[in-house]
Amino acid sequence: MRRMTDERGTPPLTQQFYANWVRNLREAAGYTQQALAKKMGVHRSFVSHIESGKRVISVDTIGQFRLALIVGETEKPPYRQRVAARLQTARLKISPRLSQEALSEMAGCSVGYVAKVENASVSTTVARLERLASSLKIEISELLDDLPQVK
Repeated sequence: MRRMTDERGTPPLTQQFYANWVRNLREAAGYTQQALAKKMGVHRSFVSHIESGKRVISVDTIGQFRLALIVGETEKPPYRQRVAARLQTARLKISPRLSQEALSEMAGCSVGYVAKVENASVSTTVARLERLASSLKIEISELLDDLPQVK
């Protein structure tokens, strides 16, 4: 299991924020962790680890929870593709000449990784997506649909 914590064992702010978002959404929908896990076809510990911030939250994970908990959410197009399209649109909106290479340098990741995220061939983590958003000087919520902003 991929974990993401600082030296004190605390998840980063964004990670914990979205972990809380998942828990609040689950509770508002009236599901126990066990019932939600069954609906999603995962083990209860998966839900527990996401909600506690012990497991890295990826774009695909957010998509899974959205499908299970948000009325009217659909898989078409897949959530990862929607986020990828928003990232590319945001990059080109900043400057039509802002290349993937320039964004990768600004965000401290490889150009190949930026290309994979924009092509939806990798499910990036919320923390990495936040670095990309920050490099573009936008809120991560602009890339993640109607999810709330980190306060």
